[in-house]
Amino acid sequence: MKALIPWVHAKNCQDETAGLLRYVGFDVDEVLLGELLEGKHSILDYDLVFDSGGFGHGDHIRSGIRTAIKLKRLARDWEKFYDERKLFVGVCNGFQDMVQGGFLTTQEEAISSQEFTLLSNEFGPYRVHDVYL
Repeated sequence: MKALIPWVHAKNCQDETAGLLRYVGFDVDEVLLGELLEGKHSILDYDLVFDSGGFGHGDHIRSGIRTAIKLKRLARDWEKFYDERKLFVGVCNGFQDMVQGGFLTTQEEAISSQEFTLLSNEFGPYRVHDVYL
């Protein structure tokens, strides 16, 4: 199984993510997002795309929009990627990228307009609890 970790210079968790994925048996490539956009690599060559965290473009609501806009430029590839039932996982800022880019969707297509959003925590402290999907 092959995994791709696309990253931008502002993120800093791709190495830890790669180590974890290798530990569970993946062959891993860490690729600058720009190289994907230039066609030097393709998401279609991978079974898993893992968008890691690490303060990409800041640690605030909507910081994922810049990376999301770039990821959406690969829309045709994403359609094929999802048609083949491959996985796209996002953690921390990577999850923001997925939300801001419309990758989490209830629609049939792989990418839609943004249906969900992230909000500021009105209580201030972090809350940890199980969420069942």
